[in-house]
Amino acid sequence: MVALGGGAMLSACGGGGAPSANAKDSDKTEVQVFENAFVCAKVTGKSREECDEMRDEAIARAEQEAPRFEALQDCESEYGAGQCVENGVGEEQAQSGRRHYSPFVVAWFSSKGNSSAPLFKSKAGGYQTANGARLGYAGAPGKYFASNRAMERVKSVPKVKAASKLAKAGGFGTRNGSWSLASRDGASTTSNSSTSGKNGSRSKGG
Repeated sequence: MVALGGGAMLSACGGGGAPSANAKDSDKTEVQVFENAFVCAKVTGKSREECDEMRDEAIARAEQEAPRFEALQDCESEYGAGQCVENGVGEEQAQSGRRHYSPFVVAWFSSKGNSSAPLFKSKAGGYQTANGARLGYAGAPGKYFASNRAMERVKSVPKVKAASKLAKAGGFGTRNGSWSLASRDGASTTSNSSTSGKNGSRSKGG
């Protein structure tokens, strides 16, 4: 699973003001970005249920398309501190015995004739897709330009990126807890097995 659970895991911060995408007008499609079902319903006139379906569609895509990292530190190095979550144990992990981390889904976008697609935080500001394509701000709240690359589907489930030498050496510093996608209530789980029994889980405020 990838995180955009119940709307509560969406980023509360807007992505407005992101630099425009460097692409020719003919290579860009205007899309609408939503960070939660409330905004989606207000902007589109759709019902909350319809917007929830759009959000869930984006989550489902993220579960298959989001980049995967063996080390939390590597994921956060690329997407920012607090922007990554630990995936719940699925069939692939059960077979390999490896857990992995993926970036938070902070929003989703849609355009005419296209399904909802997940968006992740860009370290340069604004949003980026699962394949790393950034959206360009279109000059109005919630409106962005997406390049042809941004509209492309990831062709296969990404492989888990092996931990870097720096991450293995603890060069990024250590974090005791991480968001768990196994639950959608905002609970935090500890990734250190030696302390999990003592500390258990603790809630993280949104």
